[in-house]
Amino acid sequence: LLKLRTNPDFNNYYITRYADLMNTMFNCDTMLNFLESQYNLIKPEMPRHISRFGGTVDEWEHNYQKLRNFIIQRCERLPEVMTSCYEISGPYDVTFDVDPPGEGSLQINTLTINEFPYTAKYFGGLDTRIEAVVRDSATYAFDHWETTGTSDAGTDKVSHIEIQDAGTVTAHFVKLISGTEDFENTGYSFTVQPTLCQGSTTAIIELPSTDDIQIQMLDMLGRPLDVILQSSQLQAGQYWLEVDLGAASISAGTYALQMRTVKGFTKTIRIVIQ
Repeated sequence: LLKLRTNPDFNNYYITRYADLMNTMFNCDTMLNFLESQYNLIKPEMPRHISRFGGTVDEWEHNYQKLRNFIIQRCERLPEVMTSCYEISGPYDVTFDVDPPGEGSLQINTLTINEFPYTAKYFGGLDTRIEAVVRDSATYAFDHWETTGTSDAGTDKVSHIEIQDAGTVTAHFVKLISGTEDFENTGYSFTVQPTLCQGSTTAIIELPSTDDIQIQMLDMLGRPLDVILQSSQLQAGQYWLEVDLGAASISAGTYALQMRTVKGFTKTIRIVIQ
């Protein structure tokens, strides 16, 4: 085991797995409740046991209390032993949650958590692995992490954080939008004025949040003719774009201006160039 712990990845897994067990199977309440359940199960049988094999009820009760005290003392000492033995800090109370409620679960190191809020003790000086798991991928998708008392969680649904203090970790999910009408209900908009034009027209864009967008000219068969605008990380807001149709050397006729965003909004507007 000592040789294996010279590997940093194994060492991190070894300690975080122990922390997971401290929060579950080795949790003081869990162990005491289990001990008490076994005590209540065995107690009615003790008189028959004693009559056949000897001993006393007082002796058995004493051994039960001795075992109970051992569990309590171990629970109290274990965090201090962990920090001194493995050069880590804490443990810190961290509350995990998902938003909206009921739309996902969290994988924390080796544990899968489905009930929230979930508060447990975690150590600093380690990579704590967190993964957001959406309940219904056809309806929701992971959006971002929100944390306090930890290092930056980044933007990926699978992340590694360092616990630095007592705090919170929340996975935010966003409802998937399908169809132009659904998008427009959330604040997306694309209009063209005028649609009967000579030389130029104006495209009006509204975004409720940062998005990558593309506006292109199509012929009536849907074939792209020219890219009017290509913009990455365009901030939320309203934009007026003057479209110079003459610069594209497009002859008179019926065409379409189409706006697409990386988040899925698509709208196509027919225009007539005289």
